[in-house]
Amino acid sequence: MKEGIFGKIIVLPAVLAVALTLFLAVLVIRQEDARRRDGLDMEAFQILAGVTDLWNETGTFDPGLWRGVAGFGVYGAGGAAIYAWGTAPRALYASRLATPGGETLLEGDSLRLVRRIGSAPSYRGPEGRRNMMGSGGMGMMGSGGMGMMGSSMAPSRYVLIDLDVAERLRQRTPLLWLVSFLLALFVALVALVVFFYRRLALYRERERETAHLVQLGEAARTLAHEIKNPLGVIKVQCATLKRTVGEDRAKNVTVIEEETDRLAQLTDRVRDFLHSSPGRPETRSARSYLYQSRDRWGDRLSVAEPGDDSARRAVSMDPARLTQVLDNLIANALEATAANALPETSLPELSLACRRGRVSFSVADRGTGVAEEYRSRLFRPFFTTKATGSGIGLALARRFAEQAGGTLSWSDRPGGGSVFTVTLPDATGGKGTNP
Repeated sequence: MKEGIFGKIIVLPAVLAVALTLFLAVLVIRQEDARRRDGLDMEAFQILAGVTDLWNETGTFDPGLWRGVAGFGVYGAGGAAIYAWGTAPRALYASRLATPGGETLLEGDSLRLVRRIGSAPSYRGPEGRRNMMGSGGMGMMGSGGMGMMGSSMAPSRYVLIDLDVAERLRQRTPLLWLVSFLLALFVALVALVVFFYRRLALYRERERETAHLVQLGEAARTLAHEIKNPLGVIKVQCATLKRTVGEDRAKNVTVIEEETDRLAQLTDRVRDFLHSSPGRPETRSARSYLYQSRDRWGDRLSVAEPGDDSARRAVSMDPARLTQVLDNLIANALEATAANALPETSLPELSLACRRGRVSFSVADRGTGVAEEYRSRLFRPFFTTKATGSGIGLALARRFAEQAGGTLSWSDRPGGGSVFTVTLPDATGGKGTNP
């Protein structure tokens, strides 16, 4: 199985684990909120019962005795206020709390509770009547403006209490912080597991590739050694034949020489690919490579003038190798453009950019692009879709870039075509050089 398949196998359980954890965290928070709400309702009911008992005994309300009580009211059967203090409304029908059985309403930091009581104390003033006026509240006469006299029992009433629960609600904050912390910690651990798993899979893939290259290297060294001598003999014999045969046969000998040179060049490139040395790196202005490519390829290449910041950057790499890498990418871009039957004005474009301490050379073309099934093998040695290609060019270019501490990547070009980008460390450390 490929590394991509392994990556999907580990990512799917990780996503499911995170989703399950989120669900459990939300469930725990909701249960805690429900438990705390029940606790608030019970506490508010107990306070309301205590306030009501004291009211029935004394007919007064002292807010200093009740911490957190922001409003208290006594209402008649029709919802009109008999006594109202603080935030208690003057009528129940205007407060969203007018059901016969009473109800509880939590809005923001306020918990408003209404309950029905069966009777009220006698109403006697200084001449044998109790006044219903409370401290800071409002007194109210009976129906028709007449007070309730004597010792007659009043009909059922409603009592309301408005409790400030801001402090009590803040008590759930530590739980939320704890759940959030544990959730973030779990997600981070899952992300680390996925990250290290993918890194491990990548290392294993590279290890397999390295083992394959080692075997290939041993075989290539042997072949290079065995091929070099016969190729030399063939070239000597070709030179002898050209002097002895006629002009009509000399062309055939020339073909043999060209193919011999191509085999010798392929042998040298394979040896370079297997060589682990970074060559002879030199620190040079990145802009100089753009101008060098413009001189080498002439009107077959479009070179973008670098910006002021990019023009001051430098790279440290074997100049011959970087030139070879750029030449390979430009040649491929020209072939791709020609294969797409585009007009001559659709030239490959070479540009330079600098970002976050990295210098990038990009070669963009308007060719047919890279088919989906070929992208994973694009930089593998000896893979090619060309009839006459060797399949070593891109692999060798990436090898040279990596040995210089950089990368070689491919991407689709918007509007069609491909973009190959060589990214190298900025040898100036981000400070730039004199232009």
